[in-house]
Amino acid sequence: MKAFLQEYLAYTRSERRGILALVLLCLMILAFPSILPLLFPKETSDFSTFQKDIAAFETQQEKAASASTNLFVFDPNAIDQAGLQDLGLSEKVANTYLNYRRQFGDFERKEDLKKVYGFTETLFQELEPFIQIEAREKETQEEIVSRNTPKLRPVTFDPNTVRKSSLVGFGLSEKVASNIINYREKVGRFEQKEDLKKLYSLSDSDYEQLATFIEIEPLPVETTDQIASNDIANSNTVPDAYEARELSRIVLDINKAGAEEWQQLRGIGPTYANRIVKFRAALGGFSSTQQVAETYGLPDSTFQNILFSLRPSPIFKKLKINELDAKALKQHPYIKDWKTANIIVNYRAQHGKYESIDDLRKVRVLSEELIRQLSPYLEF
Repeated sequence: MKAFLQEYLAYTRSERRGILALVLLCLMILAFPSILPLLFPKETSDFSTFQKDIAAFETQQEKAASASTNLFVFDPNAIDQAGLQDLGLSEKVANTYLNYRRQFGDFERKEDLKKVYGFTETLFQELEPFIQIEAREKETQEEIVSRNTPKLRPVTFDPNTVRKSSLVGFGLSEKVASNIINYREKVGRFEQKEDLKKLYSLSDSDYEQLATFIEIEPLPVETTDQIASNDIANSNTVPDAYEARELSRIVLDINKAGAEEWQQLRGIGPTYANRIVKFRAALGGFSSTQQVAETYGLPDSTFQNILFSLRPSPIFKKLKINELDAKALKQHPYIKDWKTANIIVNYRAQHGKYESIDDLRKVRVLSEELIRQLSPYLEF
């Protein structure tokens, strides 16, 4: 048995070398996982540490931007892209800001700005002392009435003198306005407001909305002396169109006359005179005599009586469309609201200066009527 084991365990030199190599190879395989990190050290990554590093970098960037920026008081609901970038916002964040405002409307509170993606807490803390949200204007009683009116927007008028354009301005259709004028020219004057019910095209609901605003001026009664004077004149009689109108010798420059001068005209008292002057100042001057009729509450019949005393002149103040901000544009009576003013300013910021009225027509949300009204006042 001993001889057998000696013979069995006896190895040649080459076999012993092979066994040794195999043992070394096994040891290397077992040790490889431990040796590998020593040969190729792996960088440790802590995600929370990474986030802190990124936050610290952004903070440094924002502080650097703020340090090089002259901060100023601003209204977040009126500021444009250029103003945002002057405050230190990047072009990308400024665009995101404007898109957010267009989509969700005005900011109610300062803290709402933090809802804008990219508007970090650090940036908010830096700008917060300079944020000033302008209080919303309260609705006037006239605006509430106008908003609650189902369809028409009339003012006091005489159906015997009112113009077709005024009727359309009330909200009546072209067809109904034409029928009122045609009835007056072919059938005769309206003696009482109920005569408008004779027009088949005027609905009962429209009549009810107009009825309280209708004031029919009676024809003047001729005295005996006037009748005798007309009989003597014979061929020199005054045309019918002028019999009911008192011809005024007063002539007013619509852009220079003061409130006291306006009161010299028939039917214009202190209230209407002050309204005309204030409306003219807000416009920057009347571009035509017809604009006087747009004065709030001025009856069309009164306007028709004074029309022949009015003389046009150049307007005295224009809108610098490429310089004014949204707040300044909003002051003009034809622009009226923040939305329209911001649209004009934002389009200018994105597409460059307006070169002509045609550039303003490229802003699709602006109506042709608004552009027509603004046209005389724009300075490019």
